[in-house]
Amino acid sequence: MDEQQTTPKNYSQPDDSASPSLEDTGHSEAEELEAHVASLRHSIEEANYQYYVKDNPTLTDAEYDQLMIELLRLEEEHPELQTPDSPTQRVGAGPVQDVAQHRHPVPMLSMANARNEAELQAWHKRALNILPNATFEYVCELKIDGLAMALTYEQGRLSVGATRGDGLIGEDWTPNIRT
Repeated sequence: MDEQQTTPKNYSQPDDSASPSLEDTGHSEAEELEAHVASLRHSIEEANYQYYVKDNPTLTDAEYDQLMIELLRLEEEHPELQTPDSPTQRVGAGPVQDVAQHRHPVPMLSMANARNEAELQAWHKRALNILPNATFEYVCELKIDGLAMALTYEQGRLSVGATRGDGLIGEDWTPNIRT
C-alpha cells in the first residue's frame, strides 16, 4: 500500500513552519483569523497523523494541548469558523486499515480536560445543565495518556477488546489481549 492510500483525509506531511501565529499580511482581520484557524487545524491534523498513523509523535502533549485549547477558544468565540471536520469535533483517529475493525455499541467519548479550578467549575456547570437533579461526587487525578480500550466480557470471558479509534469504530485487538 503506498503513502497516498494510508494517509487519512485532512492529514498532510509536515511543513517547516513553527507554531501558527497571526501575522500582518494586509488582509482583513476576519481573513487573518480564518487563516489562523485553518493553520491551527492543519498543525493539529499533522500532529494527529504523526501520532495515530505513524506512531511518531512530533509534539509534546503540552504543545498539542495548547494548539487544541486555542482552536477550541477561537471556535467558541467565532462559531461561524467551526466546521464538522474540525479536530475539535472528534476523538482520536480512525482505525488502522491492517487491523480488524469493531463498531462500538455505545460511542467511546473523550473526557474533557480541566487545567484549573475555573475550568472544573465550568465543566460542573455544564454537567448540572445536562443532569439538573443529579448528585455528583468527584475524584481528580493527574492525566495519564495511554491506550483507551473497551473490554466486553460475556459470562466471565473476554469477547471483545477494541481500541477507542474515532469513538465509533476502533481496532479489534481481542486475540492479542487474550495472550
